[in-house]
Amino acid sequence: MKRWPVLLCLQVLGTALVAQQFTARLDANLPVQARLGIYQQPPLPTMPGPATAANTRPAGPITANGSVADSASTATGTVTATTSWTVPTATALGCTINSSFPTPIFGTLGFFPYYGFFDTDVTLTIDGPAGRWGNVVVSFGVYRNERATVDIGFDGSIECDSTSGGTLSFHGGLSREWRVPVQLTGSPLPIRILDTHDTTTTGLPTLSELVVTFVPWVDNSTNLGSTCGQSSTGWIGFTATQYQYALGLHGGSAGAAATAVARGYGPFATFVIGTQAARLPIGSIGLGFGCDDLMSNVLVTTSGQLSTPTPRSFLWSLPIPPLPPGLTLFLQHVSMGTDPIPFQLHFGITNLVEYRT
Repeated sequence: MKRWPVLLCLQVLGTALVAQQFTARLDANLPVQARLGIYQQPPLPTMPGPATAANTRPAGPITANGSVADSASTATGTVTATTSWTVPTATALGCTINSSFPTPIFGTLGFFPYYGFFDTDVTLTIDGPAGRWGNVVVSFGVYRNERATVDIGFDGSIECDSTSGGTLSFHGGLSREWRVPVQLTGSPLPIRILDTHDTTTTGLPTLSELVVTFVPWVDNSTNLGSTCGQSSTGWIGFTATQYQYALGLHGGSAGAAATAVARGYGPFATFVIGTQAARLPIGSIGLGFGCDDLMSNVLVTTSGQLSTPTPRSFLWSLPIPPLPPGLTLFLQHVSMGTDPIPFQLHFGITNLVEYRT
């Protein structure tokens, strides 16, 4: 097989240039709150303390980074429940929601635990040219239990749920990432982010981070999804660190017309390029987990560039050089590796992306 020349590129710069055609804003649907409560007598649950200016951010547009917090002094230190957030910028079309409820000194609160109550219900709204595609990238990390959901389109369907699939690690940590392809319709795209939970200092501290970002694709690119029934073809493994097989066509730089970006399982992987959209029937390859609807007429393969691998998962990029106009190419990414704990083979193929020059 021929290999495409690999171009040196700055993916972040390329994404920023494409993002300039898009805008994003953040609104609080309800007041954002972080409040304390005291557990009085089992089995009666506690109630959160009063809402104040310090621990409540009113509903409405959120235009600046900020936080709310509620604190109480104890004999062993200060207990503080905090929710903080970041807002979209011209080149980062997303937001971050953090909540924290650390125990001052582990085990010292005894039979008088405090409860932390966190209420965050916000909408991230994306606007841009009709017909353009992009990925809604949702990254969720938590230490101890918490539930967060993301509803892309604010239509009642939950695309991302922090409790779906997998298990917490032995130390209570969990990391998940979704890359959901969406097409803009000419109307603003609302993304509802809901992170409402309560926790107690009787156990380990609770820390979480939820990041939701829209990453535009280049013009003339289309997501053709997966014949397995979903655009992102499922979790990689069953461990506490989980990702989905996914491919997007982001902006290019340093002479590249576009950059294909793929999340998969490594270290054995390749981008595949063809000129036809036809794919093999599901189950034709039949190795491990993930979808195996590979293009039936692969013309070119290339490994691309591997970023620093995260635990049990890898991110690849492939700069695509300027090509003659009038071409139609189809791209997928294939990856395979083993999970050492427990030993398990992982094989999967991403969604299919069409690119027209």
